[in-house]
Amino acid sequence: MGAARVGGEQSADVEMRQKATFVGRLLKFVEWPEGGKAGGVRFVFCVAGNSFLSFAMSQELRGTLIEGREIGVRSIKKEGDLAGCDAAYFTEAARASNWKWLEKLKGTKALTVGEGGGFLSAGGMVEIACQNQMVQFEVNLDAVRSAGLKIDARLLELAKEVKRRNEKAAR
Repeated sequence: MGAARVGGEQSADVEMRQKATFVGRLLKFVEWPEGGKAGGVRFVFCVAGNSFLSFAMSQELRGTLIEGREIGVRSIKKEGDLAGCDAAYFTEAARASNWKWLEKLKGTKALTVGEGGGFLSAGGMVEIACQNQMVQFEVNLDAVRSAGLKIDARLLELAKEVKRRNEKAAR
């Protein structure tokens, strides 16, 4: 799970599908606290910055259950759209808004996943990148814990890097 192979040529379409597949698997290794279900009956997965990725996520996650709730994917265009998100994905295209939107999600039980360097240091929880035809990820464990979330230790073992207590522990 720490790395998912991107087959053949690394087209944007293939990369988007790989990221969507990765996120679908990632969500199954996260535990939300009781009362931390912002979206209610449905698990609301929000995507900022790329409508094509939002579509790929909705296709990949269709029929997936997280903690017994079906996933619904929603594109977010502005800060107010973040209300009710159980998890939020920030693409590289949303980078200008990421920091402000991450601040808005602090204190909630929403898992934050993003692309691009600096996402973890800005308070994001899981940063993913495609490198060497693989989807790799890093985790900011302090941010995860401060939201009351738990990530399965088996997933953490696969991370390229796990940041803890203002330190980075390389994998």
